[in-house]
Amino acid sequence: MPETESTIFSLPFVLLTSMALVGCVDAGGAYNDYASRVTDAGIEVEVDGAVVSELPNIDGDWLIAVRPGLPEDRILQFKAALTMTAVTSNTGALDISAQPLAVSDRAEVGSPFEAEEQDVASDTSFDILFEGMLPAAANPVSGSNAAVDAVLHGSIHSETFLCGTLTGTAGALTLDGACPGPQCTTWAAIRIDGSTLPAPLFNCESEPGL
Repeated sequence: MPETESTIFSLPFVLLTSMALVGCVDAGGAYNDYASRVTDAGIEVEVDGAVVSELPNIDGDWLIAVRPGLPEDRILQFKAALTMTAVTSNTGALDISAQPLAVSDRAEVGSPFEAEEQDVASDTSFDILFEGMLPAAANPVSGSNAAVDAVLHGSIHSETFLCGTLTGTAGALTLDGACPGPQCTTWAAIRIDGSTLPAPLFNCESEPGL
């Protein structure tokens, strides 16, 4: 029997949370000068992060873990291939292919979420399209298929760690809200070193060494 798509993750999931998410990262302001503030018609705009002279090298395989804003941990996991092309010495264009992993054994299931030429700013921030069908086997919330149309907001912390928040939609459900907060959906990515997947990390506070 063909698998069917859920219009939302599940009714209980909607009752538990609105999945209200917001990107805590500036979604693509101009970084042409390296001042911490710019002025336009008398309005001051703050740049979120420090400008770097060179972006970290993040090419390779990563484990991405997403934690929806639920009272308990229900972690979505993806094995992602990242490739970044330099635009300038400190800006880039990022390609991503994120393969959903089964909840039971982290085997690859379904089709990857893919996006190309996503801008990475000179403060290492980015907003990456995160779109695809989450298979039932990879959905720890409802155990059913769910169409995801979202954006990974985040930044590069090092050559081995990325993190941020997630906004968008899952079926008919709007994903919006405030971070930090109890309904905030967070994510993190840790570099895969070797053939064994690392333990999932799912927020910026979990960065190794902090």
